Order: sequence, then structure tokens, then C-alpha cells
Amino acid sequence: MAKTVTAAAQIDLLADLRLIVSDVERLVSDTATVSGELSREARDQLVAKAQAARQRLQETEARVEAQARAVARSADDYVHTHPWQTAGAVGAGAFLLGLLIGRR
Repeated sequence: MAKTVTAAAQIDLLADLRLIVSDVERLVSDTATVSGELSREARDQLVAKAQAARQRLQETEARVEAQARAVARSADDYVHTHPWQTAGAVGAGAFLLGLLIGRR
């Protein structure tokens, strides 16, 4: 069974990955003055991997955004099709929250 990851965790992970890719690109740029065939090959490989990672990151961001929009659209559709059930659920939640706050 696959674990589900919350949208907030996915967004945080994507932000971290974006930062890592930027750091790798900056590192490659900063070491461009280092001479030698080995360093040039390593730099070229890093650039290629960073570009591939950036592309996958953009695809993942688009997928997460599409999923978030689908969930929001689904919730909006439910609220419009079942307004009384939604109002009752919100009212019950507010009532319970009021009880909890009143006990303090």
C-alpha cells in the first residue's frame, strides 16, 4: 500500500529540491575556472543531471498543482450540490469548537 503525502509536504519537498538544483547549478558555475579534462567532464555531467532534475521537478510541480486544483474543484462541486449537508457539518464543527473553547 502506497503512503500518501500531504500537499503541504509535497510543496515543501519541491521547494527543497528546487533549492538543491539551484545550488548544484551555482556550484558548477563557480568551478568553471578549474582546469582539467576530468573537471570539465564532471561539470558537464552535473549540468546534464541538474537540467534533467529541473525538468522532472517542473513536471512534478505541474502534477501537484493539477491534483490540488482537482481536489479544490471536487470540494467546490460537493458544496454546491449539497449545501445543507455542508452547512450542517460546518455548524456542528463550530458548535464543538465553541464547547472546547468554552471549557477553558
